[in-house]
Amino acid sequence: MPHSLATLGAKDWVVYHLRQGLFRTSLVTLDLTHFLYRGVAWVYHLLRPTKELPGLETSLQREVSELAKREFGVEIDEQAFAG
Repeated sequence: MPHSLATLGAKDWVVYHLRQGLFRTSLVTLDLTHFLYRGVAWVYHLLRPTKELPGLETSLQREVSELAKREFGVEIDEQAFAG
């Protein structure tokens, strides 16, 4: 096992496992946030029907564009979010 206590030493082993825990916690948090957002969007769609549910990326793009325009007076082109 390459990341065992015997090969790394106590300090490096603890640091490695803390970083692994932080990374996995970040992934789980992102997943939960995404599913929560989709659930809220679905409920909102049920209450106020529209043609389609907005995706997380679409909402983030709209928010960032509005923020840039409001705070900095900058228009962000659609191509900035492509790709």
